[in-house]
Parts: sequence; structure tokens; C-alpha cells
Amino acid sequence: MEWLPPKAGVDMMARNLAIEWGKDGIRINTLNPGFTEHVPEDGVDVAAGDVGLEEDIRTATPLERRGRVEEFANPAIFLASDASSYVTGHNLVVDGGYSVK
Repeated sequence: MEWLPPKAGVDMMARNLAIEWGKDGIRINTLNPGFTEHVPEDGVDVAAGDVGLEEDIRTATPLERRGRVEEFANPAIFLASDASSYVTGHNLVVDGGYSVK
């Protein structure tokens, strides 16, 4: 059985919708973000106060750091723009290489 990432259901739904709606010129893509420096006001930082967990996150990420907000925003802008007019059914992973280790 193929390993599926935690957001696999959303990714598979996007692929299916890309197939169904592509003929109507509708593009469907997903963005799979990694750990970020910014924690939403209503969010929980899983490593808050846990130096060991923070080190584990950095060690498991080839770029050895969390992502900055603009590093997630720019790929989203790309997917929403005409620059990606021939991209559909794609899951763009923006995680500093976390998922490849």
C-alpha cells in the first residue's frame, strides 16, 4: 500500500476535482505547508517552550528552520495566478524538505 501524507484526503479530492472540472477551465491545486515561524492567534505552537521538540523540527527539516509567512504566501500566489495556468491537480509541498526525510 502506498504511504499517504496526513492531508491525503484533501489532496485526492483536489485531484478528482481537477479531472472533473478541468474541461470547464477550472484549476484545482493544494498547498501543503510545513512548520512556520508564525503561529495564528487562535493556533497552538506544538513546540512552544519545548526546546527538544523545536530542535527535532529543525533537525527533521533539511533547511534546518521553520518557514517564513512569505515563503508560504508566494507559492499560493503562484498557484492562483496565470503563471500556473497549465497546473492542475497538483499538491505543492512547501515544507523546507521536511517531507523528503
